[in-house]
Amino acid sequence: MSEKQRESQRYDFDGEVRVKILFTPSDNLKEVEARIGNVSSGGLFIRTDEEFEEGALADLDFKLPDKLPANTLGLIKWVKPGGIGIEFFYATEEEKNAIVESLRKCYGKEKSASSS
Repeated sequence: MSEKQRESQRYDFDGEVRVKILFTPSDNLKEVEARIGNVSSGGLFIRTDEEFEEGALADLDFKLPDKLPANTLGLIKWVKPGGIGIEFFYATEEEKNAIVESLRKCYGKEKSASSS
């Protein structure tokens, strides 16, 4: 894990997410519903028992705690039993900051998540 990843403030968040795989090295395309475990300005931890491949590109649809819809691309950075780590891909700093600001407003403070 890089220093930048460690410095990302994480917010525990239990919300639905639709993960649509757009590209994988093995062309294993699929679409699944899963649960978000935590969110940071850099990405998501998604709780799932589905099998995914590192390096896959995914379209992510979810709602923030303030009910605003979020849609972004993500790159699967790691796969572990029980979940995957996704880095936001092509999200602007403004979009990343909007996600964190929504979480901050609803939860008031950062929480260090133990899931990732």
